[in-house]
Parts: sequence; C-alpha cells; structure tokens
Amino acid sequence: MGLVLAVARVHSASDGGAWPLRAAFRMPSTLIPLIVHLVIIGADDGQVARLSISPTSWSMQAGGFVGRFALDLNAHLAFSEPQTYFFRAFAQSLMSEPVAGAWLAD
Repeated sequence: MGLVLAVARVHSASDGGAWPLRAAFRMPSTLIPLIVHLVIIGADDGQVARLSISPTSWSMQAGGFVGRFALDLNAHLAFSEPQTYFFRAFAQSLMSEPVAGAWLAD
C-alpha cells in the first residue's frame, strides 16, 4: 500500500512551459480513491498551496485499488518565486514521502 510522487528536480519556464507531476497509488480495497490532496510548500518563502485531484486512472486489483494521475503544475499553480518546492500527497489514510523540485525564472 502506498502513494508515490515524481516531479522533475529542476524546471525552468524556458523548458517549454509544462512542469509535470506524476503520482501512483495502491490503496486497500475498502478505500475508494476519489480525491488525492497535494500540498506544495515553498522552501524560501513558506508559501503553501493545496490542490485536490481526482485520479484519471484507477482499477480494482488483487489487494486493493491501483491508480495514477499526472498534471502540469504550471497549469494549476502560479509560481512567482524561484525556489525549491516540496510536494506531498495525501489520500484517505495514505501519505506520500515528500519530493522536491526547483522552479527557476528565465
């Protein structure tokens, strides 16, 4: 059982605009994965943002629900301060390990 995130360690606006974040999870069969909450914290300014995401793909498999989703962080958040951001996801009783990614200005 678990919830994992992946994000590029460094992203610049000149990289083409998209800053993808990917997530995958396995939850007990008694929990239906309707919403995953992402918490994003700026390392320098302490800015906190939260996104609630509905997984785009999930299915019941032996032992629980398995699923994943991906999103473009730039489409959902306005990054204004070049800094490292820490990302963590929560769903039902699961919590991901934090992952870090740096947003750089052009």
